Amino acid sequence: MVCVLIVDDELSVRSTLRHKLEGMGHEVVDASDGREALRIAEGRRPDIAIVDILMPEMDGIEIIKEFKSKDYRFPIIAMHSQGTARSIRYGNIAKMLGADDVLEKPLTASEVETIVSRLIKADA
Repeated sequence: MVCVLIVDDELSVRSTLRHKLEGMGHEVVDASDGREALRIAEGRRPDIAIVDILMPEMDGIEIIKEFKSKDYRFPIIAMHSQGTARSIRYGNIAKMLGADDVLEKPLTASEVETIVSRLIKADA
């Protein structure tokens, strides 16, 4: 069983991803902000993380930097809202900082399944 950490300030996004990933047979832990995500990652190292880029207080870019500075080696998927120049720019920055993939919201179930499965296989 793979443990997936979902980090997003929107409950609806976390719930949708949880439902899909648990349906795939994965264990899911979630965080509503970056600080909570870091606490979870320290106590229970996930096998993969899905991180929203644009969040209040500690954004996804900061979370990715922290994960990388702590030498966490799990794959990271960064998410951003569709179509805005700011979010696309942050998606590119996330990739440069070590995100393994970037997804645009709204996410489709098949996108999530394909990317998570691919990254889990690549990390095995």
